[in-house]
Formats: sequence, structure tokens, C-alpha cells
Amino acid sequence: QMFQNQNFKDFVRMIAALSPRASREDRLRFMFTCYDIDRDGLISRSDLETMVRHLVGSSIGEDEFERLLERAFEELRTLRNGKSTTKDDSTRSRGISFAEFSSLLASVEQLPTVRVPVET
Repeated sequence: QMFQNQNFKDFVRMIAALSPRASREDRLRFMFTCYDIDRDGLISRSDLETMVRHLVGSSIGEDEFERLLERAFEELRTLRNGKSTTKDDSTRSRGISFAEFSSLLASVEQLPTVRVPVET
């Protein structure tokens, strides 16, 4: 869905976030956008389920798939632990914000990059 209705210039601008010259935040924003399937600014459980299903396909069983999702949201709960949250906070209960996504990936040193070989 992310690449629908894109002209070439828009496509290049979008994938520039994976260039070795792109900032860490640009790469994180691109990755976040990929996971935010419904474009509501949050990665919901539904968004994550869709993306993980695309990534792993049928290579894992349903039980393992559910454990993987639960582990991801357990890490999110751990991240949120100690921060003030209320039951009424609909944003927190609906999904992962960009700030939380960035925090979850803070320990990842090397984010994906794409090198495009150019022949001269």
C-alpha cells in the first residue's frame, strides 16, 4: 500500500531514507511508516500482525506467531512500565507511537540501508 499511487520521484524520495547518508531518524520514520499499515500514526496489533505475516509467511506455526506478537507487546509494556498511564489513554492502548518505536530500537546499532550500484 505504501507504494501505491507513487510516481518515480516520490518513490526515490521515499526510499532515500534507506540511503547510507540518511539520518537514523529518517530510517526509523521509514520503517515506522512501513509497519503503520492503516496510516493512523500508530502501529496497532493489527498492523503488526499484517506486517509479520508478510515477513514470515507460513514459515512459523500459528502458536509461534502468537507468541512472537505477544513478545513484541510485552516489550512495549516493559518500556511503558513506570511511566504514568491511565486506562483512558486511548493512544497508549491502541498501539505503538513513533517515539516508542524509536525507543524499542534504540539498542539496534545498524539499521537497514540500501546501496544501489551505479555503473558509469
